[in-house]
Amino acid sequence: MVLNLKNFIELTIPHYLIIVLISPLAAFLVINQQFPNNINILMIIGSLSLAVLGFNTLNMVFDLNIDKIDKPKRPLPNGQVTLEEAKYLAIVLLALSLVSTFLVNNFFTLLIIGFIIVAYFYSAPQLYIKKYWWGSTFTGMVLYGIIPFLSAASISSNEIPIIFLIFFVALFSIISNIKDFEDTVGEEKNKIKSLPLILGTKNTTILILATPILLTISMGGLATLNIIPQKFLYAAIISTLFLISSTNIIWKEIRKITYQNIIFKELKSDRTKEIITQSNAVTLTVIITLMVQITFALVSII
Repeated sequence: MVLNLKNFIELTIPHYLIIVLISPLAAFLVINQQFPNNINILMIIGSLSLAVLGFNTLNMVFDLNIDKIDKPKRPLPNGQVTLEEAKYLAIVLLALSLVSTFLVNNFFTLLIIGFIIVAYFYSAPQLYIKKYWWGSTFTGMVLYGIIPFLSAASISSNEIPIIFLIFFVALFSIISNIKDFEDTVGEEKNKIKSLPLILGTKNTTILILATPILLTISMGGLATLNIIPQKFLYAAIISTLFLISSTNIIWKEIRKITYQNIIFKELKSDRTKEIITQSNAVTLTVIITLMVQITFALVSII
């Protein structure tokens, strides 16, 4: 088997694990106003981590034709890993994720089953959610918004705070579309209608940058009206200022991707193909979004 550590990392894209390492914990703090006192949250994080790694690998399998255009240096397009090896890895990771849920509770098992179903139909030809303009939004909403939040709720005794559920889910629903900036050349050739291709790069960027700011301002308004505890007004102010200060750097990173795609499309040189890789825009946007969640989570336990 050719699957060494380097190929494993490039197939599973483990830097996405930062979402499931932080988001369930942030949700738990918001729900319970205290830190967890048992290992259940660690079991949830571990299971979700395996699920995310399996999803990323499965997505590589189904996205092979797109990656041949946009990311030809990845293990599958360049032949370092076979389709059979990648499929086997995806199945093993998802199976381990599902089996580990038996150590938590039945509701969490159902959540991981839901994760696997959405992950499969995101790229699988039977449904291929990815080809629709709402595909990335829906998938991000479920996999990185709803499921991590409800996973934390499954080990909590308190009621689910619906406003915070909507807030956390909405954040990831919006920023999930930023990944599509990287693949516009391949997506256009494969007739995938992502938001950047429908709305254009500039309008999609404005949507991704402005919506989280509007969401945090709305949370501040709810705190002012005492619909949620007033202490969250401070979290809203801090988060809003943080998001505003981050817009310029994200905008610049998206412009870099856009210019690279234009060059790639115009010249199609080997050197250009090498620079069409995982962008900083995705990583930075995820980190910034998680910082917002952390801010609200920490304020909740004060």
